[in-house]
Amino acid sequence: MLFGLLIIFGKYYRSLDHFIKGQGAVSVLKSSIDSNKVLGMWTLNVQIENGISYTCFACPEVNFNSDNSANVSSYKEVFKWKIKDDTMYIYHDSVMKHKVFKDNKYLMSFEIKKNYEELVLSNIVKKQSYILRRHIGKG
Repeated sequence: MLFGLLIIFGKYYRSLDHFIKGQGAVSVLKSSIDSNKVLGMWTLNVQIENGISYTCFACPEVNFNSDNSANVSSYKEVFKWKIKDDTMYIYHDSVMKHKVFKDNKYLMSFEIKKNYEELVLSNIVKKQSYILRRHIGKG
C-alpha cells in the first residue's frame, strides 16, 4: 500500500515539477537550500514591512562570500552568515546604526525564474521580508 502511494506521489511530483518548469519558474524546496545557492552578488530589490512593499530605486548589493562573510555595498555593512535547514542566521560583529538586515534570523525561500534567481529572507515575527534577485545568463 505504502509503495503504491509513493509511486502515485512520484508521478504527481514529476508532473507538478514539469508544470512549474513550463511556467518559467522552478521552485526549490526550502529544506534543499544550501550555501552554494546563496553565494555571490545579489541586489536587494524589494523590502516588505507589515504588508507594505517598498521598491528600491538605489538598490544596495549584497555579496555572500564562500567564507560565510557578507557585505552590503552602499551601507558598508559587514556580517557573518550561516544556513541551517530553511533559515539564514546573520551575525554582525559590531553595533552599526544603519543596517539593512536588522535581525539575525530569517526564513528563506529560493526560486529560479525565467531570467533571474530570487532569494526571499523573511522575519515572521516582525512581518518583514527582503527580496533579493540576480540575473541568470547574459548580463
